[in-house]
Amino acid sequence: MIQEMPTDIANSPDHIQEFYLEMRENGQDEVLATMFALRRPPTTRTNQNYQKQFGTLDEQFSKCPRLLARNVQVAKSLGYTPGIHDHYNSALAKFPGDPKAFVPHDDPKGHIKKVCEERGDACDGDVKVKGREALVDPMEKRVKMAPDIVRQRVKELEINQPDEARKMTIQDKKAAVIDKYAPKS
Repeated sequence: MIQEMPTDIANSPDHIQEFYLEMRENGQDEVLATMFALRRPPTTRTNQNYQKQFGTLDEQFSKCPRLLARNVQVAKSLGYTPGIHDHYNSALAKFPGDPKAFVPHDDPKGHIKKVCEERGDACDGDVKVKGREALVDPMEKRVKMAPDIVRQRVKELEINQPDEARKMTIQDKKAAVIDKYAPKS
């Protein structure tokens, strides 16, 4: 018995779900079974059709041209001049105006795939990219304590343990505080 079904099927009436499950049990693949059960014809997934769903930059930002101008200005300052047929994909943006968020009209899916692969991000939809594990474990980097926190903790040490603190140099006090309170990797 097929355990999982696509969201479109799962949210459909019982008779559609039954038809889908019957086709799957008889060996039909998921895509065709979904298409037949929902009575949806296949769609072409060309770059042109993909790009049409987003429109151009002017169409995307028609209600907020100042935001478009700001994003374009940032991109230009970083060496990229967006084309008039590009679209802006904020999911690709690391910051507003990120040049990599401007998706060119001539190869939108290729651009998105390239950006996701460079960053190691997973993507599932019209563009499919398998994500990768982080190259560096964020916990491997020892986090430094802010100097003001170190000074505060040194003062607390001097107040709470005056006899021990008198025997230590300032560097020893700082080292003891950092050893005790800094996050461990």
